[in-house]
Amino acid sequence: MTRYLKLFASALLCVFTVGLMGCNDYTPNPEDDIALFQPFIDANINKKSDDPYISSTVKPGDKLYDILVNIQHGRHDVAIKQLKPLVEKGDADAQFWYAKMIFDSSVKNRYPALQLYKKSAEQGNPYAYFELSPFGEGCLVYFGESNCTQENLTKVIELFKQKAKQGDLRAQYFLLRMLKPDGSVIEHETYFSNNYNFTHSAETRQHYIKEVIRFAENHYYQPLMDYVDTILTLDRTKNKYVFASKQSEKLVFELLTIGVNNNYLPAIKTLIGLKKESIQSNDELLKKNLKLAGTLSIALKFAWFKDELTANDRYFFSELYKTLTGSYFYSKEEEPKTAEEKEMLDKKINDTVNSMTPMVYIDGFTSRDKWVD
Repeated sequence: MTRYLKLFASALLCVFTVGLMGCNDYTPNPEDDIALFQPFIDANINKKSDDPYISSTVKPGDKLYDILVNIQHGRHDVAIKQLKPLVEKGDADAQFWYAKMIFDSSVKNRYPALQLYKKSAEQGNPYAYFELSPFGEGCLVYFGESNCTQENLTKVIELFKQKAKQGDLRAQYFLLRMLKPDGSVIEHETYFSNNYNFTHSAETRQHYIKEVIRFAENHYYQPLMDYVDTILTLDRTKNKYVFASKQSEKLVFELLTIGVNNNYLPAIKTLIGLKKESIQSNDELLKKNLKLAGTLSIALKFAWFKDELTANDRYFFSELYKTLTGSYFYSKEEEPKTAEEKEMLDKKINDTVNSMTPMVYIDGFTSRDKWVD
């Protein structure tokens, strides 16, 4: 039975049993969340961290740091080369990331990716087990039901429970989304379309939000961004975000500001998008995005502010974007007229890159379509 038939069957079951048991008729109101968030906002809205890596998944010196930075910049060819030596040594993390990078690149890569996931899982990597469960990204499509099993999902939960007890915030967030209050596993459709604990009742929602706040207090901001995404509504006719109320808009801006103050790139990107009608080319958000090696600030120089750029500016930002991503945003800009100017600008590009402090926001749960900055 397809996902949609299952959802239709569930709806019919609710209709036919409403007289006996009733359906869950709780309708969340985001404005009710404000009171829960307010103490957290009041305590953190004016705090700014000097640590550029405070919200980074991994930090300089970690074996995966440079690799994940390249993945975020779309330099997958470079990341693959960096991963290969680690994969050959049997490193479970490298096996996982290598498999995640190649599993859907071609038919020929499906079997090698499957074997790498299995090798990583055999070493106790819960992320690899997750990718070999019915919830894994593309697992059922690429690897089939015989490889994407409930047994693997059971193993995932077991391993993440162990990590959660050791204080692993990502493991705790996974279990918050995966398990109902009674400890049972949520349905497959619910995980991807409607977070059970977030929408089931006022009590489960309050607990969920309190956990999101706790994660953010420990500088793990992905749960906070996932919450913000439930409030943001894109009006495609106007190509802008709209809000149900001024209170909801204020809540989103304040939560994003806290993420920005703690150098979290996704929060910076989202806030830039929300401020697109008023933002200037020298805005502090754009400067912070660039300092953290975000490429959006460079792209916007051409998309929004190109008329403000001189020929040398265009060369500088074009080559800077190429240095980070391996390709030009639009096309190669004309080189400076003199060798001295070119040498000066090339040095400026090199100095700018060396002064960056790239933060990493992706982790083992991040889907491929959200990898690249």
